[in-house]
Amino acid sequence: MPLELETINKLTVLFINAFGIFLGSWVLMASWKTQLNRRFAIMTVTGLLWVNFAYLAFFSKDPSWSLFWYKMNAISALLTALSFYSFCILTFLKEEKKHPILDRVILITFFIIIILTGFTNIILKDVKMGEFGMELIYGNFGAILYYIPSLFFLLLIIIWLIKKYFILSPQEKIIAQYFFIGNILWIIFNTIFNIFFPLILHSVKYQHFGDYSVILFLFFTAYAIVKRQLFGIKVVLAQLFVGLIVVLLFVDFLTSASIFEYIWKGAVLVGFTFFGWLLIKSIKWEIKQREEIDRYAKELAQAKERVEAAYVVEKKAKEELEHIDEAKSQFVMATQHHLRTPLTALKGYLSMALEGDFGEISQTLKEKLGFCFESTNRLIKLINEFLDISKLQLGRDILEIKEASIPEILQDVIVEVKPEADKKGVYLTLTLPEGNIPLAMVDSIKLREALYNLTDNAVKYTEKGGVKVELSVFNKDEKDFLLITVTDTGIGMSAEEVKNVFGRQFERGKEAQKVYALGRGIGLYIAASIIRAHKAVIRAESGGHGKGSSFYIELPIKQ
Repeated sequence: MPLELETINKLTVLFINAFGIFLGSWVLMASWKTQLNRRFAIMTVTGLLWVNFAYLAFFSKDPSWSLFWYKMNAISALLTALSFYSFCILTFLKEEKKHPILDRVILITFFIIIILTGFTNIILKDVKMGEFGMELIYGNFGAILYYIPSLFFLLLIIIWLIKKYFILSPQEKIIAQYFFIGNILWIIFNTIFNIFFPLILHSVKYQHFGDYSVILFLFFTAYAIVKRQLFGIKVVLAQLFVGLIVVLLFVDFLTSASIFEYIWKGAVLVGFTFFGWLLIKSIKWEIKQREEIDRYAKELAQAKERVEAAYVVEKKAKEELEHIDEAKSQFVMATQHHLRTPLTALKGYLSMALEGDFGEISQTLKEKLGFCFESTNRLIKLINEFLDISKLQLGRDILEIKEASIPEILQDVIVEVKPEADKKGVYLTLTLPEGNIPLAMVDSIKLREALYNLTDNAVKYTEKGGVKVELSVFNKDEKDFLLITVTDTGIGMSAEEVKNVFGRQFERGKEAQKVYALGRGIGLYIAASIIRAHKAVIRAESGGHGKGSSFYIELPIKQ
């Protein structure tokens, strides 16, 4: 004998209450300190009140109490909507206090509808006894005033969820998916029982089953909150599908009429249960793999962001270094103007005084002015050397390449250094090859400066013997080169000093400091820099202290 309608509803409401209390407690026990969980509990309470008031109103025998319960049912439905807004939009989507005007409009609108519903007959006018229970009678515009704002509000939440869905994190997207499933099920049940049955079949016998479907939304939402880190929507749907089929197969198994039916239906039940378990397991594995891929993709994106940030920092640093180099270049140019120009003028006036342009001067004064003239010359040369070093360090081209005769340059260098060699009592010789010597593409002025530094340096650090300068032609890798060799019988160098002789530290060995205390240690560095700027090779050799040194320069011949 089928159960009566009121008994079915009573059992349904009791189940919903028990299950709803379980869901609320489940979520609170998971994390009662979390605001999202607390607001879900509030939404659960309002949803259960909605269901209970609907049952009391429909099956009440007293019209006045029935109308009261219907009003409480409508108010609790509005409160459920507000709690859902608070739970979903304000807490889950983190939009709280971002739209204060909209929040106030929603609260005021729902407050007005609640007042009109609970304390007037404008929305809910009366009730009447129908075939199955008390049926509600709306006011003239009651249904419009009640349902249109509610539907608009529901539509607003759904649009808001869809809009925000694409910027949510993977875990938050899982929660949003559960929201959608719960809402879709709720809409389907309400469409069937609250619209299709009353309007198409003209029956309100099952109308409150639409209200009862709120428990489906509460279930999916609770499951999302507590289990969102373990399962995805696919797992839940697969579990529901497999569970439903297993229940149907089990019922069919119990209705078997013979031993044979029990056997084959039992086999089907066991087989499907096993394969259903494999299906759920494979879906879990797939979701786990996707989560790993998402994690790796996120880490890769973060690494890419760090690389891009490092690139930006490197670019800014490079720009800053270029700015510093430009400032350094401007400083070098200013130094050239403010130091060399007045010294050149001073040298000119000293030269004129020595030549008698300002009248006769005494021999003593002439000697002093000559000393000043030589000192000015040395200072100008020193400044020029420092300027060349700065330009080379800035990477600037200081050469003016033209055809030049290397023997002529060497002869000029020997003539210039010879007085110093004669003064020290050491020999200085130049050996040139016979025949025509090919021209070279060089900056004759800068190369002469480099060769002068090498030769003058060799003379300075030679106390006995002398210095030989030789020029020869040789072939390497099917190309012709000019080899310039400067060999002395001076103090020599250790292996470490040979290694660092062209370094930019401008430091000299202890033996060199003893022999020539006024040396600056930059002559060889400048010479090497100029020669390398010609794309030529320079190297040094020495047998050790007291065994002299040799310097070799390989210049490419003009092709």
